[in-house]
Amino acid sequence: MNDSLILPFTESQSLVVSCDNSGGIGLKEKDLVQVPYEVVGYFSFRVAVMECLAAGGSPMTVVLHNFCGDEAWEALKIGVMKGMDEIGLDLSITGSTESNMPLLQSALGLMVIGKRRNERVMKPILQREMALIGRPLVGEEVMKQQEWIAPLSLYKSLCELEEV
Repeated sequence: MNDSLILPFTESQSLVVSCDNSGGIGLKEKDLVQVPYEVVGYFSFRVAVMECLAAGGSPMTVVLHNFCGDEAWEALKIGVMKGMDEIGLDLSITGSTESNMPLLQSALGLMVIGKRRNERVMKPILQREMALIGRPLVGEEVMKQQEWIAPLSLYKSLCELEEV
C-alpha cells in the first residue's frame, strides 16, 4: 500500500506526504526483532522516501515520531542520514520523542514531506508495465536476506526516468 497523501497547493505543485512506522523492532527487551536503532531509522526512512519518490515527489524534510526513548534519537537520525546519503539528499530532520511514558517495546513513526510538479504525473500512460526489484522482506528477513534488498540509489534513479 502506498501511504502517500497528495495535497495540491497550486495548479502546478502539490505536497507529497509519505510515511512508515514500526513497532516491536529495536533494542528494548520485549522487541520481537532485535536490531540497532540506526537500522530502524534507515529502513523506516527507506520505505517513506521510496513512497514519496514513487508519487513523483522530491523530498524536502523528515519528521520522526520516536517512541523508543530519548537514548534512541541520535541513532534513529543516523539511520535516516545514511539513507539520505545513499540518494544524495541533505534534508532537515525534526520530530518528537515520547519521554513522559516509558514503553515496553520500541515504536517509530516517520514521515517524508516532499513536493512535486503536477504536470509530470498527469501525463497519460499508454502502456503499464510493472517490475519488482529485490524482494519484499519483513522483520527478521530484512536482516537475514540483505542481498535481496535493492539499492535505494537504484530505486531513485528509476523514479527519475521520464517514462516511469
